[in-house]
Amino acid sequence: MLDASHNRLAALPAGLGNLSALVEAHLSFNQLRSPLPAGLGGLKRLKVLDLRDNDGVTELPPELVRDTPLQSLMVGPALVGGDGQLVEMEGRDAYLERRKARIDKEMHVKERGGDVHFSSQ
Repeated sequence: MLDASHNRLAALPAGLGNLSALVEAHLSFNQLRSPLPAGLGGLKRLKVLDLRDNDGVTELPPELVRDTPLQSLMVGPALVGGDGQLVEMEGRDAYLERRKARIDKEMHVKERGGDVHFSSQ
């Protein structure tokens, strides 16, 4: 897990995508701007990404949304449409399908009498 939130970061390191074992990245409350570095599709285990309160992030690299196993993506208003949904972008549908599958799995467990723990993130 990487927690670099609240650090006034203006950019992410170019090699961030090489952290293939990274599962969670909390990068909120910084000063990040688009474009984010290339190669973020290399985050092959990334499930949680928090980019809230980085008003300069107005787009995400398609490979980040498409090629990673993201299940929880938190972004700022520039990436959320008026309907509250993630704006149209390459890879969005794949992300939404992964998220739906995770929620369906948790609901199935609950239906069978198991406990479901939704993250507050």
